[in-house]
Amino acid sequence: MNGNPMNFDMLLLGDNLLRLSMAALAGGVLGLERELSGHWAGLRTHMVVAIGASMFVSLGLYIATSGSQQTVDPNAAARVVQ
Repeated sequence: MNGNPMNFDMLLLGDNLLRLSMAALAGGVLGLERELSGHWAGLRTHMVVAIGASMFVSLGLYIATSGSQQTVDPNAAARVVQ
């Protein structure tokens, strides 16, 4: 043990932050386009939905790979949705 009381994987944290950031960016682009067109669901709504969807899928992938076997089940995301 390296003396760190918070024993977590920095690569996993960085990977998840990158995914959330990319989801926020993609949702922001879509939301900005809709906001400029005068539609109801705009920038903030699309950013929040995209971040939520990214968290949902990331959690499913984390659960699928956290067991004793380190392979990703291709149907894991489908079972999370069900």
